[in-house]
Amino acid sequence: MTAEEIAHVRLAMLASQARSKPLNIEIMVRLEKTSAYRKFWNPSPDSKGKIRSPNSEGERQARAQARRASANALSRLLEALGRDTGAPVPYIAVYELPAKGGSGLHVHIKAHLPDREAVQILIRRLSKFTNTTPEMVQNFQRLADSNHLPFDVRGEESFVRNPDARFASEKRSWQSAAYLCKSAAQDIEATIAGRSTSLGAIRPEVDERKHLRHMQDIRAYQQQNADISITKRVRFSRCLGWAALAVDGFTPDKAGDAGWLLKSERNRRDGIHRRALPAYSSRAPSFLPREPENSPKSAISAIITLEREEHL
Repeated sequence: MTAEEIAHVRLAMLASQARSKPLNIEIMVRLEKTSAYRKFWNPSPDSKGKIRSPNSEGERQARAQARRASANALSRLLEALGRDTGAPVPYIAVYELPAKGGSGLHVHIKAHLPDREAVQILIRRLSKFTNTTPEMVQNFQRLADSNHLPFDVRGEESFVRNPDARFASEKRSWQSAAYLCKSAAQDIEATIAGRSTSLGAIRPEVDERKHLRHMQDIRAYQQQNADISITKRVRFSRCLGWAALAVDGFTPDKAGDAGWLLKSERNRRDGIHRRALPAYSSRAPSFLPREPENSPKSAISAIITLEREEHL
């Protein structure tokens, strides 16, 4: 990821909250398990049960077509979901293909859904998209690790395993936004407590063990394969594109640098709390961040003024 893409993620998060449509869910889809992908590239699995690599130029082209087709099909799915819920779905999507290990080509999405009914519509659509039967979904509900799922939809926890899960809190939502940026280049500038440094200087060499990762200030760098056959690795819904953000005053110069990826700096800049994000509110949220000491005003307070709401 580039510095511009990181800035875009931050402004999309701020704009979503200002519009009372916070990105309150997380979606993960393994594209290699989708019918759109396997229509073009579906070889027999290797001895470890994984899809083998192409052995010829023709096979490489088929896999590239499969990657593009599955990514485009997912975009159409999200557009169709917006028609079902009565309004376009705001989202940020980051496509990943880790250079080492990982789970093959997959996508992480942050999105806003208005209620649990919309969540269940999404789960049904993703089930069809990944050829997942209702019986398989029931089996997923008994699994402790979403690494076994062809897809997942999460708030504070998985809606697939717990339909009564809460939507993401403000703190979790920003944590997952920072997680989307774990492939950001190491030399990108980051200001921490007024001091200029780089992401490579503040990232750990490796992540903590899985059950301790939530305690990290920032995730370790994850290198991605150079070619994933998808033109744009980082995608935004039209309502979160640069043009739409600029209408509301969320321009690149207001984003600040990548320091917000560090949890402690994020809290210092924006005052992120554990309070729950509403599924939908007809009024603007009371998101008025504290100003960090000895540093420029944070982006959102410089460009929007919102009324306080006592219920948040």
